Amino acid sequence: MQMTRLSRWCALAGLVAATTVATAATPSAAAPAPAGSAAAPATTALPSPTSTPPAPPATAVQPPPAAGSAGPPPSVATGTPMTRTAYRAALDRASSDYNRKRAGCRSLKGNERTVCVAEAKAESTKAQAAAEAAFRNTPRARMDARVTSANADYAVAKARCNDRSGSERRACLKTAKDRQSQAITAAMQAPA
Repeated sequence: MQMTRLSRWCALAGLVAATTVATAATPSAAAPAPAGSAAAPATTALPSPTSTPPAPPATAVQPPPAAGSAGPPPSVATGTPMTRTAYRAALDRASSDYNRKRAGCRSLKGNERTVCVAEAKAESTKAQAAAEAAFRNTPRARMDARVTSANADYAVAKARCNDRSGSERRACLKTAKDRQSQAITAAMQAPA
């Protein structure tokens, strides 16, 4: 029977974990005493059969992000793959944040409202792209998330430029397009 690469890796990781646990459970030799000091006899207390086993080491669990927090999920920064459940939760959170922010834009009028909606949509798009990149956990997915982020920022800048007219508007759009091009170039060249 041929083992897949993942199976071999899991088997090896299990072997390493078992060896680490076994090594940690065995008593270690006492460290040598420094020169010139009286050597005290080293005693290692072995656990008695009636004593309770030591507690497993505590793992650090990060609290979930606060509602309305802008930023990628923690797994994007660490590079660890995201579970399907966490991915779906991130998409749901992005959708609910978008709906909440869009509802806040209803009281605004004119271009302010357009910019507010564009900002809400951009944040939602960025959060969805970050979740997708964390879930897929590939260099291509991370690059796509950076490109999507650049395009979302461009959409917001374009909405802001719509308040102007004539040559001022054209200059604003050109600046926004140049920033988008630079961001996309940087995203493509960034290391995975």
